[in-house]
Amino acid sequence: MATKIQIRRGTAALWNSSNPTLAQGEFGYEIDTNNLKIGDGLIAWNDLDYFVNEENFTYESIDFDLTIPYNMQMVVYGGFIMESDLTLEGSLILE
Repeated sequence: MATKIQIRRGTAALWNSSNPTLAQGEFGYEIDTNNLKIGDGLIAWNDLDYFVNEENFTYESIDFDLTIPYNMQMVVYGGFIMESDLTLEGSLILE
């Protein structure tokens, strides 16, 4: 006999308006945002942090400093000729 496990789910608006306290280890899934929270038995929904893992985490802004070394050859990338090290720095904003 197969066991079926269902995760408690609803829209973000429904979760926010009902503001339940999930049991310890209980999952709550927002079907319209694909966000997930895991209860601790104490904290109500609106104060509970979303579960985030590296695979679905997105950054709003990433600071970077990148140097592409020139290795004593002329390198062509789409018509760009590299004659020395290329250094890039700044912020990348993802939308």
